[in-house]
Amino acid sequence: MAASLGNGPLQQFALVVQQQLPTILQDGGVQLAITLQQQVAYSTRVQVTATVALLCGAWLRLVVSKAAPSLWSLLLVVPLVAFNTWVPLLFHYREELISRCTALLLLLWLGSYKAMGLCLGRGPLAGQPWTVGQTCLLYIMPIYPSQDTGGVKKGRLTDNHGTSAQAALSFVANTAFCVSLAYLLAVYDMPVMVKYYVYFLALYGFITFLMDGPAALLISVLGLKVVPPFDRPWAAANLGDFWSRRWNNTVSLTLRALVYDPLVEGCLIKQQQQQQQPGKAAKASLWLRLAGMAATFAVSGVMHEVILFYVSHEGQFYPGYWFTFFAIQAPVVLAEALIYKRLAAANIRVPRLLGTAVGTVILMTLATYLWYPPIDTHTDIATSVVAGINKNAAAVLGWMRQQGGSMGLDAALADLAGIAPATAAAV
Repeated sequence: MAASLGNGPLQQFALVVQQQLPTILQDGGVQLAITLQQQVAYSTRVQVTATVALLCGAWLRLVVSKAAPSLWSLLLVVPLVAFNTWVPLLFHYREELISRCTALLLLLWLGSYKAMGLCLGRGPLAGQPWTVGQTCLLYIMPIYPSQDTGGVKKGRLTDNHGTSAQAALSFVANTAFCVSLAYLLAVYDMPVMVKYYVYFLALYGFITFLMDGPAALLISVLGLKVVPPFDRPWAAANLGDFWSRRWNNTVSLTLRALVYDPLVEGCLIKQQQQQQQPGKAAKASLWLRLAGMAATFAVSGVMHEVILFYVSHEGQFYPGYWFTFFAIQAPVVLAEALIYKRLAAANIRVPRLLGTAVGTVILMTLATYLWYPPIDTHTDIATSVVAGINKNAAAVLGWMRQQGGSMGLDAALADLAGIAPATAAAV
């Protein structure tokens, strides 16, 4: 079977898998992934990952979408979720950390949740006549299609990221923003709170980099409208505004479809009428909505703990911090809403700048004690991510230098290309 692949790197990949098959049931494929890391080129592992992910997208459209939404339909995506759980291990936890993080976000989290949502009649893959190509790209790319609700504002579902040119411009700007912050973090010693805020901005830049590129492609090639993944999170009027409208809307809407909506609607399987009117808000009691919010934050905390586990070295995993960080957001947001309600009843209007400042202080204080310890205080994960960004930036700039040589730009690009390796070495 492996011979049919020829004598290239794919044959080597297949041979390693064949040799390691007996160990898969013993350790869940961990040893197989380690062996593939050591014996198969990085480009081949990326190629295999992308190919299998596209095949999974085709499976979702051609098979899973044909089945009626039900719990039994979840059996159809078990192999897909199993692959998504294993594939981040194909990339080394330090030397290829950025690739591992990308696989964790795109496939293990978003891809698996989109697939499970389709089985339940929920999420971006359900209720729409997507083509095979559209389904594949919506499945593997970190974007969420906006929905037409007849001109009625229904949260962020109706928001549009704009044209492909706007998305591409945002992609370039945020890529430069992320790389610049990584350079600053590597070169300069900063006060702790300043460093943590720069980390927050760099995280925004990195995730936006992952999302704006695919958004530009989908808008241009497929003509899709997508929800803006972020909306100037540093300008949030308060914590409620930060979490509900400004920070990582792609993940927020994915969690809403699979966690919040089933709770407030009182049913796991979405009814046909609701699928035809996806923006229609479910009428639910305050307690159900509060339970939905708490559950959404809790599930987000669990998924962040899973990601932390994948990027932690053996013996350096510190569980509980990230789950607590997200779980505590629900009562904090509720308390904030009650305070704002009391102030409004007393005809006291909170200035926007004050609300932004207070929300930022609360968020950064919680992050100092609950977000950063497992990646900065106790381990070197944060600095490894910075080094990974600088390493990739160096590779891109080096390639640009080679391409620019024929245009007389090699001298200028050489100076730029020398920055990233130096910053990578600094961390």
